[in-house]
Amino acid sequence: MEEKLRETAKLVDTTLFRSYMLVQPSLAGSLFRIPNFCDPNVVNEKLLENNRLMDLVDFFHGKKLHRDALELLKKYGQANEPDEVAPTLHGPERTVGYLQALQPDMIDLILEFAEWPIKANPDLGMEIFLADTENAETLPRDKVVTFLEGIDVKLSVKYLEHIINELEDRTPDFHNRLVSAYIQELQNNKDR
Repeated sequence: MEEKLRETAKLVDTTLFRSYMLVQPSLAGSLFRIPNFCDPNVVNEKLLENNRLMDLVDFFHGKKLHRDALELLKKYGQANEPDEVAPTLHGPERTVGYLQALQPDMIDLILEFAEWPIKANPDLGMEIFLADTENAETLPRDKVVTFLEGIDVKLSVKYLEHIINELEDRTPDFHNRLVSAYIQELQNNKDR
């Protein structure tokens, strides 16, 4: 019975979506801001066909298809020039905002897609980890430090200073890593 009900809901919502796309495509976005049973394949095809990329990102987010949304954001965000279809997707801003909204249990996905915004705009990209939000403050800090060290030691220093000074983290390992980074930086400056 439950399976039949889900199939009916999928048919109704997908039909409603298709009718919106025929009559007035701008209405489709409102359907994605509420729980729905739309068929992801149909929605993906139609929204791409009609260049409704922001609606597609919203749809993916609502369906918890975060990887699909982040791949779309990365594709248009990293483009050399803004795409005339989706100029608001150009640059790292939308990706950073999306990553900030993800829950800490999605850390592996966050770290996978955080590298390009950090390299494109380090100050903005670091907001994924430094923002004054519950999500940023509850990310697994050891994973974040290790990730940032792999990109640039200065970024890991910035993060370590944040969690130690502002979030008052007393974990000895973080203090030791910060001291080691300071010593490494002093040695690098001495060698120049």
